[in-house]
Amino acid sequence: MIFKKVALFSKKQNDKLLSIALTNIVDFLQTKKIQICFVGSAADIMQQDSCSIDVINCNCDLIISLGGDGTLLSASRNFASLNIPIVGVNLGRLGFLVDVPYDDKFIQLDKILQGEYQSESRLMLNATIQRNKKIVFSATALNDIVLRIKDAVKMIEFQTYINDNFVNNQRADGLIINTPSGSTAYALSNGGSILSSGINALQILPICPHTLSSRPIVINAQDKIKVIYSKNNKFNSHVVYDGYQSFNLVPGDEIHIQKSNDDATLIHPVEHDMYYILREKLNWG
Repeated sequence: MIFKKVALFSKKQNDKLLSIALTNIVDFLQTKKIQICFVGSAADIMQQDSCSIDVINCNCDLIISLGGDGTLLSASRNFASLNIPIVGVNLGRLGFLVDVPYDDKFIQLDKILQGEYQSESRLMLNATIQRNKKIVFSATALNDIVLRIKDAVKMIEFQTYINDNFVNNQRADGLIINTPSGSTAYALSNGGSILSSGINALQILPICPHTLSSRPIVINAQDKIKVIYSKNNKFNSHVVYDGYQSFNLVPGDEIHIQKSNDDATLIHPVEHDMYYILREKLNWG
């Protein structure tokens, strides 16, 4: 597919590099006769009107995300329902998801606009919080859903079910439910497994569990997870979506997690290689 209409989405923190990058990419796209929509912070920085979701849906066939992995996560949450592919230009640090290097952006973007790229579908999660059998909050995530304590260094207690089958009652600092995309994020720093990006699976990973026998569990992505925040808890906890959006819990709340109906479509350079990225980012040698 050749792209002719692009939406520009950027991180919120404006800095000199971001401003220069946006200006340069706009100039580049205009020389290629590409129609441009500006979204959110990119519109503010470039002093343009911000396009609505409806306008993007009708007028754009590619979203360019400028920032780090966090910016691309935000773009995925905002636009996954539109089924518009997203490519990330890396202005951040590590960058597992945004794999167009800033210094190589014009060469790579030119190839991508002309149809030379790899396209990959990444599964997302939907999590709803039920309180007294009523849904009080719902959101989606590309990386992970995290249950953890708030404002204290204490363990919390919770029960986990998979497809309504009881798994365990656990005391830990928290719990991570991550997608393959999220296996190189918070889950990685907690000792979780790295999941191949194309695998149809989820990982359930306790954070510092109070037992040596507790281990991560990898399950089918079609399975449904329920976590009950025990009534025995006396400290404030919350559920965090992709390290960004959060919702405070009260004892007895239930978190229901399942694969989202929407996937995020990511665009990579044609030479994209997941294992090369792992070697480079994790210094495997």
